[in-house]
Parts: sequence; C-alpha cells; structure tokens
Amino acid sequence: MYLPRLPGQRAAFEGVAAYDGWWKSFFGKFGGLNVAFPDWVYRIGLVMFVGLFALAARTLIAHRRVLRARREELLGYALMAGSLLALIALVALRGWAPGIGAAAQGRYLLPLLPLFAVVLALAVRGAGARWGRPLGAVVVVAAIAWSLFAQLVVVSAFYA
Repeated sequence: MYLPRLPGQRAAFEGVAAYDGWWKSFFGKFGGLNVAFPDWVYRIGLVMFVGLFALAARTLIAHRRVLRARREELLGYALMAGSLLALIALVALRGWAPGIGAAAQGRYLLPLLPLFAVVLALAVRGAGARWGRPLGAVVVVAAIAWSLFAQLVVVSAFYA
C-alpha cells in the first residue's frame, strides 16, 4: 500500500496508485471523495511538500547531536506512525471497514498531523535565519489559501 510494488507482485488495489489513493485524498478530496481540486493544484502541492521535506531534512542533518539525545522520543513517534500505517493496511487489505470494502484514504493519516506540524517547523528552521521568517509566513498564508480554495471547490460543486 505504501511502497512501489516489487517485480511480479500483484496490485492490492487495481487502478489505484499511491498518488491518487493517498496524496490526492490527503491533500484534498471532499464530499465523500467526489469533489476534488484540479490536477494542477495537486502537482503544485506536491512540489511544495517535497521542498519543505528537503528543508526539514537539512535541519535534521545539521542538528544530529540533538537527534541522538532524543532518540527514544523519536523512536516513540516512529512507532506511533508505523502502528497507524500497519493498522490502516490491515483494515484495508482485510476489508474490515464496513460498507467501504478494501479502500484506504489519505484522511486516515490525519492523526499524524502533529508530526507533520513538526516537519513544517523544521522546514522553516532549515531555511536559515534570513529566509526562515518569510518562509514561515508563506507556509501560513498557503495553508489559509488552501483552506479557502477547498471551501470554494466544495461550495461550487454543490451549488453550481
């Protein structure tokens, strides 16, 4: 469900790629997953997220000593995230979700939002002293714009 298939491995969900099944539904599918952003919004969002994750990785590499001192805490976060992913995979692959069948959606990852907020903070810090504050402002404005755009997409789908 989360990694590319190995050669000879069959698809768990025919016709559903990780990009469509996880990224698009996490980034924004609404109204029972029948209302979505235009495709260009998902591509721009993906580019932004890759850039933010790269900046977060830069921060983590620069502050390796702090990471070593907090390895138990990081192990706990990794265990929580891994347990959630394993639970989602187990429920989706076994079809235990009543009425849904074997469908997994990006909204099931919402319990990981606090960890995602940490990644955003690390990305802003990774931008450096000169660009950190402007990037923080851009992240906040982008989140507000995303929310407003999402509301407009939903309203236009049901009232247009």
